[in-house]
Amino acid sequence: MLAELFDLLLAPLERAIRRRQGRPEEIKRFYRSVEWKRARYEVLTRNPRCSICGRSAKDGAKMQVDHIKPLSKRWDLRLDRKNLQTACAACNWGKGGRG
Repeated sequence: MLAELFDLLLAPLERAIRRRQGRPEEIKRFYRSVEWKRARYEVLTRNPRCSICGRSAKDGAKMQVDHIKPLSKRWDLRLDRKNLQTACAACNWGKGGRG
């Protein structure tokens, strides 16, 4: 009973920590990390076409890896492969921070 009460009290704090936004310097460090480069390579290799419009580098599109749920809202999903998709630069910029 006491453990359940403790879990109920800590749940909002755990969610806030899990969802917190990375600080700008932390985000820069993340995009230079080996883990991000590995995840990016895996996503681009798995699906070389834009998940939104279907274009590819062969069509002249600059390919990027997009966070479906943006880093600003879900920092905890930054390396989750289910939250990453291939997008051409135009589609990624057009999407912005909406996830």
